[in-house]
Amino acid sequence: MASENVNDLEMERMLLDEPTESDRIAALQASIDTLVGAVREIVQKGALQVRLSAVTIADKLSVLEDIPSSLVHPLDGDTTTVGVDHLSKVMEEFVQANCKTIHGELARLEFVRTQLSKAHDLLQAGLHEELREQLEQAKYDDSCMRELAQVLGVDTTEVVGRVKSLVQLPREVKASDG
Repeated sequence: MASENVNDLEMERMLLDEPTESDRIAALQASIDTLVGAVREIVQKGALQVRLSAVTIADKLSVLEDIPSSLVHPLDGDTTTVGVDHLSKVMEEFVQANCKTIHGELARLEFVRTQLSKAHDLLQAGLHEELREQLEQAKYDDSCMRELAQVLGVDTTEVVGRVKSLVQLPREVKASDG
């Protein structure tokens, strides 16, 4: 009889300690919601950064493309070596400043690409692994419920109720003896 009480207590402990399927699904849904929120934020920020970088790069490229026509006007009247050297220095500084801006925008775009890649990897690895674990746990739970149903001689939907009644039976007997 003591052995049956220990088994009943173990069974009750297992039933009470294990999270329910709805708890696991709720936890999975919360994880999915968190991931979706993080991805949404990254995508929104990334889209804005890409748009701003594209505008800045297009503007700087336009300025650089206009350099040949800009050079014609200053050279019309002054073709001295000093004038050409000065113009060359000014143009080099101008081009370097615009190139620096473009490189900065390209670095921002690379940052966005990295963030999107990390989000992709997180979704692929984290969510896929979580779903796989949940599926394996669900299969195991289903197998256990079917086995318990067979042992108890009830339908799988009646297992929990039957186990609860079996666990309470020794308590009722013990309470009436007391």
